[in-house]
Amino acid sequence: MDTLSLESKIQLAQVTSNDHSENLDNSSVMRIGMHDIKKIYRILFTIPIYKMPLDAEIVEAKLKLTLIANGSKHTNIITPYALIENWALNTVTWYNQPALNPKIFGETINMEKKSHYVLDITPIIEKWHTNEIPNHGIILKSQEINSKTSAKMIADIRKSCGPKVEIFFKSKCSCELTPTKFIDKTEELDTNDSYCFSEIRNTSLLNTVIFFVENLEMHEITAHLQVSPDGVNFINEPTKISVEKNKIKFIVPCIFAKFTRVAVKNICCNETSRVKIWYQAQE
Repeated sequence: MDTLSLESKIQLAQVTSNDHSENLDNSSVMRIGMHDIKKIYRILFTIPIYKMPLDAEIVEAKLKLTLIANGSKHTNIITPYALIENWALNTVTWYNQPALNPKIFGETINMEKKSHYVLDITPIIEKWHTNEIPNHGIILKSQEINSKTSAKMIADIRKSCGPKVEIFFKSKCSCELTPTKFIDKTEELDTNDSYCFSEIRNTSLLNTVIFFVENLEMHEITAHLQVSPDGVNFINEPTKISVEKNKIKFIVPCIFAKFTRVAVKNICCNETSRVKIWYQAQE
């Protein structure tokens, strides 16, 4: 399983209900929640995931936050929602903030004390990655029903305790390169003026295959390949070679069938020879 860490790529902006023109996009600390009926804080995030492999299968996505102060001991229920409109980091305000999708959200948690928090945002990231919805970022907001429940959060992505996004994924298609295996086998057989045959070789999964035929005796021989679909019924390949005494020649299949063998015999009647056959292949 692989991990994509986005702490250096995400960006944050805070909007406040009592100041429609305020934009806080470069502060090291931001507020989230409801101070009173006139002052509500929300935080927006851009989360680019363009470096995610196209064939990735999302396993889990986490938004990590650190709370450094809380306005009271009351509950401060926070939820990340998917945004459904474009917005600009340096111009977004409470007045022009983008709409959210109330049906697409991450894990809801209670940020009631100073601590580190991890929110599961897998449902949002999955829908971005599969292009089910466009990636307009997320908004972090509280229930906004109780006063004095706002909290301060570290917003500096450069700090170790700043906001972080981690996406855990695995490839849907796991492709591994298998090293090439070289096959090298030899055998010897005696021939006469009737065809003799080498061992039957299963050549169905080979990338390349070649046979060498060496005449170890004085009398000239002829050889060709035979191929078969079942290892029982063989047909001749068209290419034939003649091998003089103490010579070696090669022959390559024209047809890559499941089974292949070498057929060899002496050219002249009443003559015998000793033949060496190399079988070499890559798979």
